[in-house]
Amino acid sequence: MNMKVCMTSITAAAAMLLSVSCSKYRAPKFPVERDGRWEIISGELYVQVSDIWEYDSVLVVPSYDRQTKHELGIYSKKTGRLLYSGINYGNGPGESLSGYRNTSLDGVMMSYYDFEKGRALFVNVDSLMRGSYAYEEQSLEIPAETRVMQNAGDNMILYMSNRSEYADTSSSKRFTLQEISTGRTVLSYDYFPIEDDAVRYRLYNFTYSLAISPDKSRFAVGTLWGAVLETYSIGVDSISRLYTGYFAEPEFDAVHLSLAENEHTVFGFRDLYAENDRLYAVYNGEHISSAEVERSSSLVFNDIAVLDWKGNPVELICTDYNIDHICYSARDNAVYASVWDEDGVMYLARLDLDRLD
Repeated sequence: MNMKVCMTSITAAAAMLLSVSCSKYRAPKFPVERDGRWEIISGELYVQVSDIWEYDSVLVVPSYDRQTKHELGIYSKKTGRLLYSGINYGNGPGESLSGYRNTSLDGVMMSYYDFEKGRALFVNVDSLMRGSYAYEEQSLEIPAETRVMQNAGDNMILYMSNRSEYADTSSSKRFTLQEISTGRTVLSYDYFPIEDDAVRYRLYNFTYSLAISPDKSRFAVGTLWGAVLETYSIGVDSISRLYTGYFAEPEFDAVHLSLAENEHTVFGFRDLYAENDRLYAVYNGEHISSAEVERSSSLVFNDIAVLDWKGNPVELICTDYNIDHICYSARDNAVYASVWDEDGVMYLARLDLDRLD
């Protein structure tokens, strides 16, 4: 046997094996998998829910009601009864155009960050429960191509922007921490985990899952198309990358500025909720056909992935309803969510984490 030919063949085979095994995309392996059943606590919801927050004995639900033109509902955690409906859609004082899409709840203060008005609306939740409406408004200096805005504490706002294929945004940064009252940029950071410009632009044009920890020291971003999870820390003088998890490659068909699933598409994170020690994510992580996505009876987003801030999988909770938005209650050790049934009807629901199988 020609030893040189033999060694060359072995080397080539090893290189081919290495190139396959070294793909950076790896599905997470959860050490614990449990099953849970949602307890439906509300009647049918005919609103477009954009987030859900726990406050004392109520659920604060930023949403859009086409009938009343209200952008906020407050519901009893125990009975699901609607206790308050308000924040009018409009361009006047104390009103909101698109603020319900970017909200934060910090203590008693509900924040609405409105792209269309270019303003922040701060509403005292206790005042709403008392039947009054105590609010303040502040103008915002919104960076170009901003996609998400979140309260970062201490009069700060965190912006997540994209970089356009069609406009000169080379001077803008992906993440900007800004002082609300002055519009002064305090910190900025520029990093995208996706290198291909066309893929990156479309992917992050339709990625809205950004969650900040309650202590405002960290934040996470998760993609809906594919499954890429990023975590960052916010320090005194810098924003730093903690972790990037490549769980599933973003594969889709580009349709002008939009996306369409194909035979390789995997859906990742529909929603994120952050605690100081871990992340709760509405997660799929598998290929789902177009027909399954379109059928409301298919369980597409019925799993909750629990991970730490280094991306380590903690557990996967498989449930019996599709999940829209979630929040975690440490007081109740439960997850509250907007969910939808096989007919596409939305409800508020509770998942008791002490009663999982």
